[in-house]
Amino acid sequence: KIIGAKYYTDPDAYDTPRDGSGHGTHVASTAAGAPVSGASYYGLAKGTAQGGSTASRIAMYRVCVDGGCSGSAIMKGFDDAIADGVHVLSLSLGGSPGRPNFQTDPVAIGAFHAVERGITVVCSAGNSGPSPASAVNVAPWIMTVAATTIDRDFQADIILGGDKVIKGGGINFSNLNKSTMYPLIDGRSAKLSSNVNGDDDAGNCIPGSLDDSKVKGKIVVCENSDESYEPRDKFDDLQQQGAIGMIVIDNDENDLREAVAPGRDPPLFDILSGTSMSCPHVSGLTATVKSQHPKWSPSAIKSAIMTTAITTNNVHTLITTETGKRASPYDIGSGEISISSPLQPGLVYETETSDYVEFLCNLGYSTDKIKTIASTVLEGFSCKNNVSNPDEISNMNYPSIAVSNLKKNVSKTANRTVTNVGEEDSTYTVSVEAPDELSVEVVPNKLVFTKNVEKLSFRVIFTLGVDSDYQDFFGSITWSNEKHRVRSPFVVSNASQNELM
Repeated sequence: KIIGAKYYTDPDAYDTPRDGSGHGTHVASTAAGAPVSGASYYGLAKGTAQGGSTASRIAMYRVCVDGGCSGSAIMKGFDDAIADGVHVLSLSLGGSPGRPNFQTDPVAIGAFHAVERGITVVCSAGNSGPSPASAVNVAPWIMTVAATTIDRDFQADIILGGDKVIKGGGINFSNLNKSTMYPLIDGRSAKLSSNVNGDDDAGNCIPGSLDDSKVKGKIVVCENSDESYEPRDKFDDLQQQGAIGMIVIDNDENDLREAVAPGRDPPLFDILSGTSMSCPHVSGLTATVKSQHPKWSPSAIKSAIMTTAITTNNVHTLITTETGKRASPYDIGSGEISISSPLQPGLVYETETSDYVEFLCNLGYSTDKIKTIASTVLEGFSCKNNVSNPDEISNMNYPSIAVSNLKKNVSKTANRTVTNVGEEDSTYTVSVEAPDELSVEVVPNKLVFTKNVEKLSFRVIFTLGVDSDYQDFFGSITWSNEKHRVRSPFVVSNASQNELM
């Protein structure tokens, strides 16, 4: 299963390719782990654990240590993986959110080199959202993966006096007697008299803020609004003070690593969440698509996954945000992956390396800067100009569409070309979902493919009918026949590109 392992860090710090934290092992297993029956987390969630592409082999390139991931290590890892001939690269790491600088981003540069050589690169989008400009690894040659919630959760019951039951998310491995009533106290009520930082530290059970005599023999209720300490660290400190348990009040129960199992050996399997974990799910799917279509380019594989993505949840209603609003492309991109439809997408949008180079030109990168990112720029190539041209960015042959700075009664056009990878003789018609304020016309509205016609182009014409403050308009165009649905989301903004950044 594992056919390679390399590392690129200070040998004095960690002189081995082995995983010191479990993060790399977890994501590799998710992408391509072999089936293992009887897997569980201390007996919970029993079943068979397996990766997304069980037939794939794994080569590990450890580029991170506890202190972070150096750019030089990331670049060297890319170089070695390319030289080793991998087919898919899965990166559950990234930099800080903000306006990207592709010239200095080691992930963007390494990924460009990989894509130039036919390797699909899948990266996590980071865990800083949901908020504007919070995603990382957003270069269009990368398949960027966000994370959503699921409808399954671990619950722990808190039984109060009078048999009142409060259900909470979490895992409880308490050794307390279930038939005994234990005293309960909240952190603020257990505040140390000499605590100079006030109620907030005590309410969050910050180590050193609580009185030993007040928490001894009690279960302590702690808030988790101050993230300077992990819940596990707080509990360790409370145990030393004599507390017998802890209840955490937190609306964000995404990290189940903080479940405490006193006296137990480390688990053979772990429960982790975030975009580090969603990324290898897509990497596994990418490997499956690549195995079925070995000649497909990275952009064709990416298009197949994006255009067949799902925008409804498991009860067949639209996916929503954490606030209950309908999720937009800013929230879910193209949607949640389908594990079977990308194998037969019908049509794909193929983005060439030259398209990515033009994209960089239209972002305002100079020819010299582009040559530090791309390694296959043709000799004699130069950008038409060294200023940003967002209208041309909209014309990159990509599976989604973004249009900026659209004003009232002014039209903008996005051009696209699709390649038929389905039945030779097939006809697709288009449907449009758009808000009332936005007119969207697709020309032509029918595509007819034959044995001799594999590629066809179309235009999408956007016209805004209102004049308002900065606003985004969301929708989609879908090409379909009796077998396939090829959906491309779009975002149209009346703000300029710089204002959107």
